[in-house]
Amino acid sequence: DGFHSYFGTLSLLLVVGAAMLAMQHHSFRQAGPVTNTGALLTSTNTDTHWEAEAGKLILPLAIYLGIGMVLGLFIAGFNWTYPVLAAAGLGLMALWRVHIGREFKGGIGFSGVAMGVAVYLLWRGMVPADPEADAAFAVELHSVPLSLMIGWILFRLIGFSIVVPVLEELAFRGGLQRLIDSKLSPLTGKHPAALIAFALSSLAFGYMHTDVLAGTIAGAGFGLLVLRTGRVGDAIVAHAVTNFMLAITAMITGQWSIW
Repeated sequence: DGFHSYFGTLSLLLVVGAAMLAMQHHSFRQAGPVTNTGALLTSTNTDTHWEAEAGKLILPLAIYLGIGMVLGLFIAGFNWTYPVLAAAGLGLMALWRVHIGREFKGGIGFSGVAMGVAVYLLWRGMVPADPEADAAFAVELHSVPLSLMIGWILFRLIGFSIVVPVLEELAFRGGLQRLIDSKLSPLTGKHPAALIAFALSSLAFGYMHTDVLAGTIAGAGFGLLVLRTGRVGDAIVAHAVTNFMLAITAMITGQWSIW
């Protein structure tokens, strides 16, 4: 934790970002392959549309993670700056409210709640609490005045149960899963492309978590809802239910490490 671990990642992102911007210069652009009739083969408008839409849905999570990394430069140990990150996440949700609302059109069903409970039970069975981390967390939390402790827990609950589910589901299920699907469909057909996109986005989601296997299975559960409805709304509900139940469990049992 702290400056050195986050500075390396931020530096890499800055270098990659600068390189990607530089490659937008016309000198890096090529005319593309030519058919035997002399016509240029270029990307379709559909490709461009899906790339743009995926970018819009992935961007808020990228900004959120970037803010977290910048805050991490000044943290070693307990993350007392989490309320700042949660507030930033709420701001991003407000800016992307139209995109979020679009994913809930048609309403949500009970399946989202049911999947959220199922993933919670799965997570509790696969990811044990860490007693040492629990004890260290409790010591830090009780080292400050009660009002500050309650305020931190409240922001943590909001960030973990609302902000994170919305931004992660927009990015992984709304952006990544749909983008892979749209790219592969012309090559593999509709159904194989959907399954491959589902699998790859679930695996990517798993690698966002310390326990990769549990994260991947959880991502698959959320991804199934999107496959069924075509909307991310139910996946957001499921993710929110899972995280809220984990948070409540942590507060009741003192197993803070699962939170």
